[in-house]
Amino acid sequence: MISQLKTKFSQSSTYAEKIRVLSLLPASWSSTDIKKTFPGATSHMIRITRLLVAQNGPLCSPNRKRGKRLSFETEKLVTSFYLEPDVSREMAGKKECIVVRGDGGKVTKTKRLVLGNLRDVFKSFCEKYPDIKIGFSKFASLRPQECVLAGSAGTHTVCVCTIHQNFELMFMGGHLGALKDGDVKVCESWRDVLKATMCSEPTEDCHFGRCKKCPGSAQIENKILDLLLTGFVEEITYKQWVKDDKGRFLLSTSVLRTQDFVENLADAIPDLRQHNFIAKQQGAYFRMRRDTLVVGEILVVADFSENFSFIIQDAVQGAYWNNEQATIHPFALYHRNPETGEVQPDNLVIISDHLKHVTSTFSKFQEVLMDYLWKKHSTLMKIIYFSDGCAGQYKNRYNMKNLAMHEADYGVPAEWHFFATSHGKGPSDGLGGCLKRQATRTSLQRPYEDQIQTPKELFEWANSALDGVNTAFVTSAAVRKHERKLHRRFATAPAIEGIRSHHSMVPVSSDIMKMKILSLSESGKTYNLAAGTVNPVEDLEEGLDDLHADDPEPVPCTPGVSTRSRAKQQALHKNKRAKV
Repeated sequence: MISQLKTKFSQSSTYAEKIRVLSLLPASWSSTDIKKTFPGATSHMIRITRLLVAQNGPLCSPNRKRGKRLSFETEKLVTSFYLEPDVSREMAGKKECIVVRGDGGKVTKTKRLVLGNLRDVFKSFCEKYPDIKIGFSKFASLRPQECVLAGSAGTHTVCVCTIHQNFELMFMGGHLGALKDGDVKVCESWRDVLKATMCSEPTEDCHFGRCKKCPGSAQIENKILDLLLTGFVEEITYKQWVKDDKGRFLLSTSVLRTQDFVENLADAIPDLRQHNFIAKQQGAYFRMRRDTLVVGEILVVADFSENFSFIIQDAVQGAYWNNEQATIHPFALYHRNPETGEVQPDNLVIISDHLKHVTSTFSKFQEVLMDYLWKKHSTLMKIIYFSDGCAGQYKNRYNMKNLAMHEADYGVPAEWHFFATSHGKGPSDGLGGCLKRQATRTSLQRPYEDQIQTPKELFEWANSALDGVNTAFVTSAAVRKHERKLHRRFATAPAIEGIRSHHSMVPVSSDIMKMKILSLSESGKTYNLAAGTVNPVEDLEEGLDDLHADDPEPVPCTPGVSTRSRAKQQALHKNKRAKV
């Protein structure tokens, strides 16, 4: 037996295996006997072996016992947390996908961009689920493969929120995260700046600036200014997205005196605080309505995708300038299965050769959607729409007039909720990106025949080749016919004062609309849609006459000037226009 143990000891490659062998030796053997019989055994190894044998008996190991394994429910909770809309969002590009190996083989999934670094995401998880005990390394290891971090291949994103981005650019440009009052950091992130202006447990009034108990912006403004001046910071260089006199956004570089920079930062806090609160509340309301759907209710997420441009393998040089495109409008749907009681996803993707993305176009797509829902569901009690606040398509008086007539048109009542500005990315974007990605790949694989060259051919291919994606085709002629039917209704649609600041529209009747700033708000105001006047015919075709009425007119921005000084420029600009 000793001979076999000597062989095993000499073949062992790890420290733990050698100790397990030595633990089987007689207790009467001295250290000298062990070293003579087992070359390579050290005094430290023999001493550790005897301690472990005394504690755990023979065949003991120096390795620590494995920690308590997380339950399957906890791991599933972490994975689902990564997939929540305010933690990650689907990327809409046709190339933004990843191949994931699952139990059933390889599956192509749309990438989701994690909205922040993993430390912040982990902190949010711990705040939301304080009773769950999990370490950061385990939390990070449970990140789904399709949830990618910024900086990974293919994560160049556009259409982000200007309000959030500009404030974050100021925070980073001023290096405010490094400021310390003694040994304590004043604000580790821009969110801490917002928290410093409100009560410890902020309410809706705190976020909207109506609370008289909040410390306000002055306190944090003075503290940041004092720390910067104490550090001999005389000027700060930072980036900002600004709108020029042609309405285009440009990334400009500003250099400000420290006092002016802090003024700008403080002046931006109220708008960001309110906007950030609206974005979170509307996102939370969407998840609540989705998870609490009753049988007969359908939740619809609507959004126009970027038009699909057709591509052909081995095309001639002049074909590069061919602008043939197709409109793609995905509907992401949710309903509760009456048999299983589970909320199930569904979808419908509209493909059309009508390229105008306006309210009348959407109204025709909506008609096709309702036909699809009535064919699939025997009972419909309510349709709950969610979308971004695009004024040219959804958030305008014409669509609200259609919403008020929804029950008369389709036999089922409806309500509409809007995400905050630039926070409407969701599952519908993934549907559009998936279809365009598969169509591009298929077209490139057909260099000689059956190329996808028209919207009709795109629909025919998608209808036969895409499993799990329901498609419908709407011709431009059908849209124009539908426009003529809506002409009289749109002609009497009144302008709705303050529509852009409201995010919940619930019809009370075919003439009365209840509007709320937040979907969860208890109070709101009603608006009479019957008190409209006839609008000029030329304004109705596009439906764009009043859509930007609430937008402030773009004023040429002068980088390097504080917002309080710029207010004087804006006043002078308006006076000049008034004189003209």
